[in-house]
Amino acid sequence: MAWDLDHQKVSRRHFLLDATGWLLAVPAAGFVAACTKARGSGDLAGDLPGEVPVADVPDVPQSDPGSDVPVTQPRTLSPARFLALSALVDALIPDDGTPGAAAAVAADYVDGMLGAFASGVPRIFAGGPYSGRHGGLDGFSTFVPLTRVEELAWRIRIEGTKGVAERQFARLDVGGIFDAVGELPGFLAKYETGLDDLDAQAVAQGYANFADMPVADRRALLQSGDASMDVRMAFEHAVEGTYGDPVYGGNRDLVGWKAIDYEGDRQPVGYTARQMSNPEALGPEGL
Repeated sequence: MAWDLDHQKVSRRHFLLDATGWLLAVPAAGFVAACTKARGSGDLAGDLPGEVPVADVPDVPQSDPGSDVPVTQPRTLSPARFLALSALVDALIPDDGTPGAAAAVAADYVDGMLGAFASGVPRIFAGGPYSGRHGGLDGFSTFVPLTRVEELAWRIRIEGTKGVAERQFARLDVGGIFDAVGELPGFLAKYETGLDDLDAQAVAQGYANFADMPVADRRALLQSGDASMDVRMAFEHAVEGTYGDPVYGGNRDLVGWKAIDYEGDRQPVGYTARQMSNPEALGPEGL
């Protein structure tokens, strides 16, 4: 079943301006739920991850990874897979005259999330109450230790069941694709398998790798349904990495927020009563 890239024409600015009302109310890892609601993407069920629409392909030149975006080094994925990941998120949220996932280094967010348990305190939930961007101490950069149940849940999400006894309930409670030995794969395994397959598909078409493909060809491959990449998962993570709080590793230099005229968190400065009552009258210059 192929994707219909024209399934829904919703501008990035329109759906993200609606979505930012929820941005600071949820962790970056849960931001996609708000974006899905704001986008109004409808029924996401079905046999195809591609019912999540790829961001509209604009009639402007597209950016390729490395053309004019920050160069970063992976911490979790191999360099080859990280290159494919960078090309993947760029294809899902391209530069349409405003910065997309490549400029926001959304691949860094995904790579960091996949290696969340490599650090002492897993980089899952940022602390608070302030980021320090508008005064106060920067509490966002201190991550909150997980409870036993939270750690179990996130290890299943990222690492899969992997034969661990206490994780086996997920095989019954969560529908999904099982690997060769009947275990439920996590994000990491899905990315490793999917990114390798994207490279293999690109080589079969005469390219050096997936990143070597023009963005239009990358999107065509994702649209075809021939690759095994879980595109719905990747799209959700690309949104989180492009428009989530930068403390999680994406939205470099706030480019995602600037692209949609979103100022980010305001605490502890906050807003006056007049600003809260008349935001349209004041406009951005009055804040």
